[in-house]
Amino acid sequence: MGEGRRLGGSLTGFLALRRTGPHTASMFEYAKHHHFFASCSRGIESLLVDELRELGAEPDEPGVRGVSFKAEAATLYRVVYATRLASRVLAPLLTFDCHSDKYLYKTARQIDWDQLLDPDRTFVIDASVSDSHIDHSQFAAQRLKDAVCDHFREKTGRRPSVEKRTPDLRIYLHLRRNRAVIGIDVGGGALHRRGYRTESVEAP
Repeated sequence: MGEGRRLGGSLTGFLALRRTGPHTASMFEYAKHHHFFASCSRGIESLLVDELRELGAEPDEPGVRGVSFKAEAATLYRVVYATRLASRVLAPLLTFDCHSDKYLYKTARQIDWDQLLDPDRTFVIDASVSDSHIDHSQFAAQRLKDAVCDHFREKTGRRPSVEKRTPDLRIYLHLRRNRAVIGIDVGGGALHRRGYRTESVEAP
């Protein structure tokens, strides 16, 4: 799958999900609050605030290595394709206290992954862990992967495959001080690689 197709498919599918009814929308944190997170290099957070505002988003105060912002679907699309300062744009699915890998697995199993993925598509998990009882990012990613795969295995007898280089869906897990955020990478990966992605973007 080409890079342009992957970015277009990732974002187009995401925006289609936002247009569905309350059955889907009410489940995910980003749909309830229309809040997203743009990550960036340390030291340019204030510049990113200005850029997000210029692109039509409603940014919060600068954070650490990123900025939270509010945006509707069209504005989100604009941010992903036009930002020059954000490295990734992330959409939170669920935020919760997490003190063990068992609770991480149990909570992740409650997410309706059918709305984001199916056994014929691929995914990968990016995890970051700090100051938490779960102290290895690779182990945390493995437990989240188990939850995703077991969800589909129990329902269909099949599971989506992991594809590290060009996944259809990039899931992120951020765990800091035993507070976990599970979400999806709206842009499908590092945004500095968009230069050769946009040639074959599918229309929404």
